[in-house]
Amino acid sequence: MIVDGTPKRFATERAEARSHLIDELLRRIAGGARSIELCGEPTSFLAFVIAQLQHLTGRQVVVITDREEAARDLVEDLQFFCGPGNGLDPVVTLPQLDQNPYRQSAPARREMMSLLAGLTRLNQGLEARVVVTTALACARKTVPPSVLSAFADVVAKGEELDRPAFLRRLVDGGYQSVSLVEDPGTFAVRGGLIDVYSPLYPNPMRIDLFGDEVESIRFFETETQRTCGDIDEAYVGPVREVLLLDKTTAIERRLRELADRLELPSSTIRRLLDDLRHEIYFFGIESLLPAFHEQLQPMVAHIPADAIWITIDGDRFASTIDGFRDNLESEYADAVQEQQLCYAPDDLFSSGSQLDEQLQRETIQRISLKPFQIGDDTEALRLDAERLD
Repeated sequence: MIVDGTPKRFATERAEARSHLIDELLRRIAGGARSIELCGEPTSFLAFVIAQLQHLTGRQVVVITDREEAARDLVEDLQFFCGPGNGLDPVVTLPQLDQNPYRQSAPARREMMSLLAGLTRLNQGLEARVVVTTALACARKTVPPSVLSAFADVVAKGEELDRPAFLRRLVDGGYQSVSLVEDPGTFAVRGGLIDVYSPLYPNPMRIDLFGDEVESIRFFETETQRTCGDIDEAYVGPVREVLLLDKTTAIERRLRELADRLELPSSTIRRLLDDLRHEIYFFGIESLLPAFHEQLQPMVAHIPADAIWITIDGDRFASTIDGFRDNLESEYADAVQEQQLCYAPDDLFSSGSQLDEQLQRETIQRISLKPFQIGDDTEALRLDAERLD
């Protein structure tokens, strides 16, 4: 039995409070506020607020969390509230790669492809309403935007395609030639058909050529090989960060300089250089990423200038990053002692203070979510901590 309509009135009050919060956020954003504080917990309601902000402002929203688990939970909620995209998931994840540069390890291929697919979407202006990442992922330096711009390929229906050059670019970008395309990052050629599984899309595509002209581009299901949609143009980006791109001489010079800096004998890198000349990508090559690009860039360099940033537990970013880097410094010292060819942590990761400086410099507007505490600034907005029904 409902007395005086209390449950209904309570629900109405909650809806009004939520609407007021979003209206106030929009007012401050429209007013040009550079920094906005939000107090509460990262629950489902936060995802709802982010989706509403993105929809009502039309601007990209970038969310940085301190923990991978929090990022994964947020992505699931955002995918629900953002709804379906126009052929692409509107929520882009820039994952934190699990790789130690001093243990002869390599990042998981799927994680690397996910990262580069996300960066390529940002680089090419493809749909990416909300971007979710972590502090450690932001601290890791990656390929410059200019490299992705130069590498990205657009295949368009009705236009000519330089088939040999396109296939060569796929190989250079890390795609593997297979007899049947079933996994992201692979391609197959059969007569006038080129099947490519670009990680940018949920399904592989089949490019049908009539001579040099692209007659059609159709998506197909990997299990049945049946068509499940067609598009007028498709984007293809790299699936690895280590790209030769006809710069072998510059790469060799950087590696020789690194060996000289570490006082290593020339024999240490002789076989490595021979592998590179023969385009052999040896295991663990990703740890030498700085040698393959003139200058690595922080992840924030890939984000559009007008994006709205949201940091969750941002006060913990510096300690998380610096704690991670302290462990790397110790392992780097051991690697140098063992005469291992390797770059210093500074060459591979930003420090906590450097990330904070990058965010201060690159972000136009930032919303900081922190736990609610008694005595908090009255200017801070209160995020309803209750989950949405």
